[in-house]
Order: sequence, then C-alpha cells, then structure tokens
Amino acid sequence: MKTKNLTVRIDRPLHSMWKLLANFEDQLFLLPGYISHEMVSENEFFLFIQRENSFFLKRLPLRISIIERKEPETIRLEIEEMNKRFRGHVFIATKEIAIRQTLITANLQYDISGPVHKLLSNVLKTNKGEVVREMKKILETWTPDK
Repeated sequence: MKTKNLTVRIDRPLHSMWKLLANFEDQLFLLPGYISHEMVSENEFFLFIQRENSFFLKRLPLRISIIERKEPETIRLEIEEMNKRFRGHVFIATKEIAIRQTLITANLQYDISGPVHKLLSNVLKTNKGEVVREMKKILETWTPDK
C-alpha cells in the first residue's frame, strides 16, 4: 500500500473546523477534480471526480463509506473505485493547538491497479504545497451558513 500524508494548520477554532469536517457535503468541493456527489445514506456516498488524461477528460466514480466518527477528534473512511481497481483508507485527525487554531492531519493509504492507475496517480500527485495553500484559504474563509 502507498501512503499520502497532509497536515494543515488552520486559524479557526476546533469546533468550527469540526462542523465542516463532520458534514461531508460541505467539504467535497475541496477535492481535486470534484464534479458531483450522490448521498446513498448518512454514512455512504458516491463521489465523481474528473481528471485530464492525455487529450480527454475522464470521469471516475468512487464509493466512500464513513467507518467511524469521534467528534471532535477523528474520522475514518474507506474509498473504493467502482471497478475495485482503487481501494483506500483515510484517517483524518483534528487537534486544537491554540484557542483559535486547529491542526488537521489526513492520512491516505491506498492501492491502485489497472487502467485507472495513471488517472488516479495524477490526481494523487497534485502539488502538496498547492493543496495545503488552497485548503487553508478555503477552510479559513468557510462559514457554516454557506
């Protein structure tokens, strides 16, 4: 299994960040290539992402299941591409590091096989610094009533 880690320090209180992280519909737009999603149940949804692959855009459906939520500390997810060529586990942890500052750590462990390998590898190769800057900007300006 391969691993990707991401840590972001956000200038917002923990309770505010947890409101965003606990409601997946509010945070899916943060993902690279996000097109749309469809809720199946409170703990499961389909996510559709799109990525440029050579000369065309490819749409990829992912099933995401919420395995565990421990408010306001952790969320565990399972991710699976519909043809089972991509499988992974995500662990997100939040920690208050100051009165108005939260540390968010995400860990993705995954396996990729078959023709989706190149597509998903490109999505996962997104520049880490760019992702952190974009997430920080969105998270620090997000308001719950949006």
